[in-house]
Order: sequence, then structure tokens, then C-alpha cells
Amino acid sequence: GNVRQAVSTIQMPLVSVIIPAFNAAQTVAQTLKSLRAQTHENFEAIVVDDGSTDGTTAIVQNFCAADPRFVFATKPHSGLPGTRNAGIEIARGEFIAFLDADDAWLPEKLARQMDLFRADPRVNLAFTNFFIWDGERDLLVYYRESRPLPDGDVSRQLLFSSVFGVSSVVLRRAAFGADCLFDASLIGGS
Repeated sequence: GNVRQAVSTIQMPLVSVIIPAFNAAQTVAQTLKSLRAQTHENFEAIVVDDGSTDGTTAIVQNFCAADPRFVFATKPHSGLPGTRNAGIEIARGEFIAFLDADDAWLPEKLARQMDLFRADPRVNLAFTNFFIWDGERDLLVYYRESRPLPDGDVSRQLLFSSVFGVSSVVLRRAAFGADCLFDASLIGGS
């Protein structure tokens, strides 16, 4: 298709992290540093540039040059759903994780989620709580007493709305069929 990518030298990574980026020069370095700092190191980071016109490409290419786990792909601008889908198509991991180019992960995020998958082979999707953050300070925890963290089987809730932040999600690739992609016709969802 229209996606051009650099070839990764990593063999069959456990987790493929999909990072859509559009004019993300102000935030993407911090995002990628948080990924590089993960205690779970068996991942490939697929940054899909959605036609950026700022310095996003140069920043991401520096990460790719320094770490073979980082892969850069570029495509004409089409929006977030198509950019995520392009990353999914490139992904080689047993697990798929999502990380937006203006978000950051705490260092043990992936390790703790992989522990959940190992503990129960029936788990197909794991998500976390997260902070609403302004880049300098935590403003609030998203799930709190007034909004409890969803627990157990959330599949029914997902039929009606997203119950978690997309950058907190890791899912088992086998449960994510080829026809399960982001729908570009939906407005307001991520």
C-alpha cells in the first residue's frame, strides 16, 4: 500500500507497540523515552507518521538509529484510525499495545500487563488506570472513587463505549482478528 517502513532487525517481538504520530515533535521524544525505559524489553515500537510537516520524522529516526526495536513507517495523512491500522498491519508481535505520541508510560507498565497474560491464558485484553497529565504534573487519576476502574469481563461495556484509555491497552494478537481494525468513520472515538 502507501506505507513505507524501515525493516526491523528484531526477530518476533513479544509486544508490538503501535505509536501513531502526526506533527508530534513537541511530545514524541518523551513518549519514546518512556517506552525505551520499560522494564519489559521484548518489544518492537512501530511509529507510524501520518504525514507530519514538523520535526517528528527526524526525532523518530534518531530513536530508530540508536535502538533496533524502534521502527519508523510513514504514510500520507489520513487521520488516527488509519494510522493505527497501518501500524497493526506491520506488527509482528504476539501482543499489540497502543501508545499515543503525546502519552508516556511508567517503567513497569508493560511488565505488569505481561504478568497478567502469563497468569491467566484466558486474558485477551489488559488495561490500566492512568493519570491525566499536563506534561509537568499529574492532574488527577482517571479512575477514582467517583469513577471506579472496570473489572472482570468488560466486553459488554465495550459494545457501547470505550471504558479505558487507548494508551493503556495491550491485547493478545490472536484475539484481534484481521477484520478488527479501527473504524475511520467513527467520530470522537479513539
